[in-house]
Amino acid sequence: MKEDGNHLPKALEQQDSTLRSVLQMHATRGLASGNRISYDFHGYENQQTIASSDPHGNILRRMRVTYGIDPVALATLACISVNQLYALDNGDLSLFHSVTSRNIAARRVAQLMGSDWDQIVDESFDCSNLVPLGVPPDTATEPKINTE
Repeated sequence: MKEDGNHLPKALEQQDSTLRSVLQMHATRGLASGNRISYDFHGYENQQTIASSDPHGNILRRMRVTYGIDPVALATLACISVNQLYALDNGDLSLFHSVTSRNIAARRVAQLMGSDWDQIVDESFDCSNLVPLGVPPDTATEPKINTE
């Protein structure tokens, strides 16, 4: 088989393509496994139906709860960690490099759930069919530990 130096032979191209898809599969499996471990470790299942202080993140969470979407699967499909998914819900920027990278991740998550992040941000998104979330507990009224 003669090659011109610019292209791999067809068999090598197919092998390279197969290798790339296998590597991507393992990377996705690794992210999914890490996300599941993190989800279980941090006890995120207890936070599923609690509202956060970020109104846009609340819409993402309400959509996830309404549609019954597994946060681990959603985070994995969006190529982010489950911690970053919950940071999106809570308006936390600390797990993202910049506001731009946070918005890119939020846009991807919203798109995976069939909505548009820009509509959520400009408040034109109709969320009347989404389930309401519970009010977060007020930590100021919780009993304090007596150190005496």
